[in-house]
Amino acid sequence: MKAFLQRRDELFRILLKSIIYFGAVAYIPSLIACLHDELYLLAVIDTLGYLSLVGVYIYPGARYELRLFTTVFVTLFIGAAVLIETGPYGAGHIWLLCAVFIAALFSRPRIIITSIICTQLIMLLYGVLNETRMLKHEIPSLSVFAISANMLLISVTVSLITYFLLRSLQEEVEEQENLMRLLHHRVKNNLQAFESLIALSSDEIDRSSGLHHRARAISAANNLLLDAPETGMVDMAELIRMLTDASAMAIDNQGKLSVHAEKLNEVAVGLSDLIEILRDLRPLRFTVLEDTILIQGERSFGPIRDRLRLLNHSLIPAEWLDVQDEHIILRIPGLKSPR
Repeated sequence: MKAFLQRRDELFRILLKSIIYFGAVAYIPSLIACLHDELYLLAVIDTLGYLSLVGVYIYPGARYELRLFTTVFVTLFIGAAVLIETGPYGAGHIWLLCAVFIAALFSRPRIIITSIICTQLIMLLYGVLNETRMLKHEIPSLSVFAISANMLLISVTVSLITYFLLRSLQEEVEEQENLMRLLHHRVKNNLQAFESLIALSSDEIDRSSGLHHRARAISAANNLLLDAPETGMVDMAELIRMLTDASAMAIDNQGKLSVHAEKLNEVAVGLSDLIEILRDLRPLRFTVLEDTILIQGERSFGPIRDRLRLLNHSLIPAEWLDVQDEHIILRIPGLKSPR
């Protein structure tokens, strides 16, 4: 459910951004046409509506509900103004239908119904003004009624189809999330049972200690992955923090590196092996940069250079490591850094 809502918010933000950019292209000729035809009120309404959308988009504190409400309201308001000022010769009907479509795609049933009612009220107002001959462009009353009825039919039909399709998609996403939680829970239980079996093998502790910290690494990696199932990416600094002792190791996250779920267990186990080898050199500092991980300590890494070559038998090959006396540079292929 959380992933579905986040994706919906992202899509709406993309839509709003597109409206602003493409609206700028349409706004200038529309403004020129309004000024040429002396439709000054319509020019002011277009300008205020466009500035409102720009403002709600760039304002960092604007929540999803505010952005959606503003977009639907501005679209309805511009549609009403264009319809009243230009009648059947303008795009007022299109603006009104767009408001209903946006509400149907991104809002709740209450907002969808409200937007449909608003379009009908606007058409009623337009019909009243047409009957009282207060409009510049008069059309037969029967035509107003026919347009209003067709708009209602289209609005209700599209809204129902969109609502039930999105609801079906949302239910499927929720079912997948529930299955993922169940699978994660079973994997976690199996890992805990595995760790317990290793701990019981006290007579073989030297041989089983590597398995123990590797099992803990996989368990920690899966816990982090469950916290971000919608992206499938895990932050490297958080992964290192889960694998290290906070009292003996510090982490400085500067590059925001992330590892994909497909490579997560491999990287987690390899890092765990590396940390085990470096445990005698604590305290350590891990610095996550743009494309590398810098490991520094208070003592030289030279004495353990031979031990680090043993990582050839681990999931972190030795070619990923650049071991110097003062620091170690770790480069893991496939890590991603947001730009």
